[in-house]
Amino acid sequence: MKTKTRFFNSIIVTLLFILSGCSAEDGDVGPQGEQGIQGLTGEQGIQGPQGEPGVPGIDGEDGEDGADGEDGNANVFFSEWFDADWNERDDPALKIMRIPAEDLPVANSVLRLSFIAVYTRQFGTSSIYQMPTSGRWEDSVEYSYTFGGPILASGNFDGIRITLQSTDDDLTETQYAGFRGNRFRWVIIPPSSSVSSKNGNSILELDYSDYEAVKSFYTIPD
Repeated sequence: MKTKTRFFNSIIVTLLFILSGCSAEDGDVGPQGEQGIQGLTGEQGIQGPQGEPGVPGIDGEDGEDGADGEDGNANVFFSEWFDADWNERDDPALKIMRIPAEDLPVANSVLRLSFIAVYTRQFGTSSIYQMPTSGRWEDSVEYSYTFGGPILASGNFDGIRITLQSTDDDLTETQYAGFRGNRFRWVIIPPSSSVSSKNGNSILELDYSDYEAVKSFYTIPD
């Protein structure tokens, strides 16, 4: 009796399980919603007007050509005006200034063959004298020069020596002092020079005692 009861209970449980499985069906998937409407594209802005081209700059006027400089002479050398400096002998009645060869623009061998003019400016006058000279001092002194040779039996030397010597008494400050305005200038013309002035004058026609003529002939600045 108990066995039958258990059998019927099993059948009932099985049927209930089947019935519950059949009744638990899944629901249908709902439909996908509609896609939203895409927004409208904004209108493109109006392009602005093109700018006007800039005005090109005006070219400056060409400057006037400068005047041609006067032709100089590459073969002639000259110094600036320099103060008296009695650096070799400074006695009361005799003064000697030496310009060494290394301070000159030509070799000593060329210097010995060159023509050299030395000029002096003296205290109290604007005149320029070619040496040898007494200048404004008449016969009481003598300014002279030598170059590349003996002087006062002292042997050979290189360069230029300028000598100031009194002929009667001691030299005065106004006759020899550099700070008093006693100054010198040399002009060296090597033997290879063959020049003529702008007006065609020959070097042989030049008066070297006339400083202004020499300055003009060789285009020497003041």
